[in-house]
Amino acid sequence: INTAAVPAEVGFGDTYPKGIENGIQFRNISFAYAGELKILKNLDLTIKSKRITALVGPSGSGKSTIVDLLAGFYLPSSGEIIIDGEPLQSLNLEDWRSTIGYISQEPFLFSTSIRDNIALGMQSAKEEDLMQAAEFAHAADFISALPDGMNTVLGEGGYGLSLGQRQRVAVARAIARQPSLYIFDESTSGLDKETAASVEKTIRTLSEDSTVILITHRETAAAIAHDVY
Repeated sequence: INTAAVPAEVGFGDTYPKGIENGIQFRNISFAYAGELKILKNLDLTIKSKRITALVGPSGSGKSTIVDLLAGFYLPSSGEIIIDGEPLQSLNLEDWRSTIGYISQEPFLFSTSIRDNIALGMQSAKEEDLMQAAEFAHAADFISALPDGMNTVLGEGGYGLSLGQRQRVAVARAIARQPSLYIFDESTSGLDKETAASVEKTIRTLSEDSTVILITHRETAAAIAHDVY
């Protein structure tokens, strides 16, 4: 049995993640999907706390695999991932994932109001917190300009908003959860120059209090990072 293909729920512990003050370490990590050559081999990687770390490379180079392992979707075939001094497998998986804010290249929005999209899964979210998240994501201005503001109902997949606007709503949704770790996966790819600049500004601001991983295939997009691999 290839342990890399085993869901990571197997063997995870019940330690509650306390945040990321001392960073993340990948120690001698190797991994291969079932039936494939190793994607990662003896990887050593340090992701420092409250900084932007960029993972740069073409498709298939292992960037997304690193994030999949970090989120606990798979177990490494060898090696260890340390989160703020604790082995990843000792953490409660659900609690650990709740500390991660993930923003993809093509964010999915639901056919409901912008408010509900930002507050997704947060039943007790306060209006001022949602608006503050929108402000941080540079989304407040265009939301306020809509006829119904935060109550504007979107079409399926966010129809009615541009890609850049959908991206900023998705960023606001992540910010509203106040995660310890943000993962931006090709999040500025396909955006116009002005919108990309606003998202990059948000990323810089978030790194002042949180740890940020930026996944990109473009070296120019990694220019805002403190550390580049």
